Amino acid sequence: RHAGAQVALERLPATPAGELPSMEEAEAAQEAAVAAEQALRKTLGEAQRRQSAAQGASEAARRELAAAQATLADPGRQQRQAQANQQLLAASAEADALAARIDLTETELQAARPDIVLQDIERLRRSIEQLMRGHQQRREQLLVLESALQQAGAQGLEEQREALAGQLAQAQRRQADLQRRAEALSLLCRKLEQKRQATLTRLQAPLQARMQHYLPLLMPGATVEMDAGLAPATLTRARLGGAVESGQLQELSFGAREQLRLISRFAYADLLQEAGRPTLLILDDALVHSDAPRLAQMKRVLFDAAQRHQVLLFTCHPEDWRDMGVALRPLA
Repeated sequence: RHAGAQVALERLPATPAGELPSMEEAEAAQEAAVAAEQALRKTLGEAQRRQSAAQGASEAARRELAAAQATLADPGRQQRQAQANQQLLAASAEADALAARIDLTETELQAARPDIVLQDIERLRRSIEQLMRGHQQRREQLLVLESALQQAGAQGLEEQREALAGQLAQAQRRQADLQRRAEALSLLCRKLEQKRQATLTRLQAPLQARMQHYLPLLMPGATVEMDAGLAPATLTRARLGGAVESGQLQELSFGAREQLRLISRFAYADLLQEAGRPTLLILDDALVHSDAPRLAQMKRVLFDAAQRHQVLLFTCHPEDWRDMGVALRPLA
């Protein structure tokens, strides 16, 4: 016991220099150390009990080995011997595992650092006291605020809040009703727009098809899209080098816009002719803003349209139209 006490004394931290703690602090530290020592002793006792159990299991295994050796003369001894060896190996493994657990428990016991645990307890206790003081201060502030509200005549706020809550619920129901109506109107607008777009597409399709009949004669590889007014809106064409550009009709030159409008008239004339209506196209000094290459291409367009329609072309520049395959007729 003296040797054990000496070892325990050596494990204790060194006596701090300076003024010694008071009797109350020393007693509190002693009680904490005693409690920690009891916990450690309890853990050590548990480990010793486990070690004793492991030793008992080992003794039982040895007895089983002796019984197996006594039965060597038995015809079935080899089988029983194999079983006994397996049991012995299992018992040895269990004993090793228990020994490893004992070593681990002893290591954990040494690493527990009771002094640090006591410091943690003190730190948490002070934190709890600080939180309790803050809670008490907030409680006192609430009491002061409640008293101030009573003095300021704040009675009836709950009733006002309930009345406002009722008004809010009514407004929310009204808002929900208006929201449903708005969603229904939005759905109706979308449906109408879809129907309108489908009808517009159905109307645009034959006109755009006739436009695409004439447009390649003017601009090979170009395509045109019609707007809601069934007029040319967007022109897409290929440039040199394979680049593709797209633009609105108003972005084109005046001559290009004039050429596309003339092609639109030919497309409308084709549709009227398909509907059984008579067609007569009268052009008065048309294409005067077109350069020579575009004028030559438009002559192909005009000649193609003249195969289906009656076309009258009035011009002050007869020399530009001598290659149309018809005789020029001067007017007095």
